[in-house]
Amino acid sequence: MSETIVQSTQIKLPEKKINSYQFLEPLTAISMLGIHSQRRLASCLPYLDTQITVYLENGSNTNQ
Repeated sequence: MSETIVQSTQIKLPEKKINSYQFLEPLTAISMLGIHSQRRLASCLPYLDTQITVYLENGSNTNQ
C-alpha cells in the first residue's frame, strides 16, 4: 500500500480544483458525501485494512 497521509503532511492544493480539505474518520467522512458516494464508501470500509480489491456494482459489493 501507499504511504499514509497524516495531519502534519503538507498538501498543496490546485487552486482551481480544490478549495479545502479535511482529515476525517471514515464514518464522519461518509456523512458529508452525497447519497451515492455514501453507499459506495460504506461498501468499501470493511476492506480498508485488507489487501482485498473490491468491485462495486451500482455502489454495492457484488461478493456479499
